[in-house]
Amino acid sequence: MDVVEQVLSNVAAAHFGTDARLLRSWLYENFFSGRNFASVYRGETITANMPNEVIDTLVEAGILATHSDHNGNQWHTISNGIMVGLVERVLTNGSPEQSPPKSYLTAAGTAFRDGNFQLATIQAELALAQTRDVTEKGEIETFLGNVAFSQELYDAAIEHYQKAATLFELFAVAPVIGRLLAAIGRSRRAQGHAPLAAAEFRAALERVPTDSLIRTDLAWALWYGGHPQDAESTLNEILRKEEDLSAALLARAQILADLNRPGDSLRDFEKVLPLRRPPAQAAYALALALAGNVEEAKSEVRPIKEHADGHGPALLRVARIEQLVGDHAEAARLAREAQRAKSPALPPHLREIALGLLD
Repeated sequence: MDVVEQVLSNVAAAHFGTDARLLRSWLYENFFSGRNFASVYRGETITANMPNEVIDTLVEAGILATHSDHNGNQWHTISNGIMVGLVERVLTNGSPEQSPPKSYLTAAGTAFRDGNFQLATIQAELALAQTRDVTEKGEIETFLGNVAFSQELYDAAIEHYQKAATLFELFAVAPVIGRLLAAIGRSRRAQGHAPLAAAEFRAALERVPTDSLIRTDLAWALWYGGHPQDAESTLNEILRKEEDLSAALLARAQILADLNRPGDSLRDFEKVLPLRRPPAQAAYALALALAGNVEEAKSEVRPIKEHADGHGPALLRVARIEQLVGDHAEAARLAREAQRAKSPALPPHLREIALGLLD
């Protein structure tokens, strides 16, 4: 294999998880214009829709060079001398036609997995621009929604999910549309719009009425919307039909702790231990404290404080435990922090408890 082709293959595999076609295509489109070799402006993080970490790898390999103009701006070109001929030959002989959508999608998936949301978005949008298949467009819009959601860009996520749902409506794929409506609901809930979220979850359940995860999401939306009894009833209905539903059990356990029913809460928690997320850990500790196991609750609380930033219910649960162990100043401090929290904010019925701690 030619040395340049080998470099391109290695770089593409390392950064995109694909073969070299995508990278070859990008080089050809950006640096070879007829017989004139182009210069490409270097951005802060991205250069011509390519992440700078990929650019730097190509510079280190001697395929690209870097130049600065009199204003200090940086530009990239194909390296001088023999490298120009080598690269041109590889690209010309290696079919530098536009990479197919699936290559971009594979690269996007790899970037998303690695936490490179910017690259994932760029590659998915390139795939979207190239594909004509309606189903594939729907899949890409869903992917873009997931990437946006992971960055807490909820408006963008909702827009992508809505576009995907519109595309899948053409094929009347009820389960897929239901999951997309649920994804919109989670975005609405993350924005603090509990009633809108509940409406989306109900619409999703019209498409997939037996989906227990969506029904659990509905319960949380009702809870954050200030309807704790409706939330509990929704979870009870799920669990009456089938007991081994971890998400519903975990949700009910937390809600019961907040409602001062430690015995019922601990019975549910025992079925889903060990706990991984700080809000659930805080609810478990609160249930222990309410049940009189104060020392055990205190040992559970210590690591939670560091990881509950911005989560209103979790902070309030820890505040209530501090109140029970007699540290009223710390309880008041945490209650104030819980009142200010936004991710998520306290539901109305818990705000009254926070006010009580301040008094």
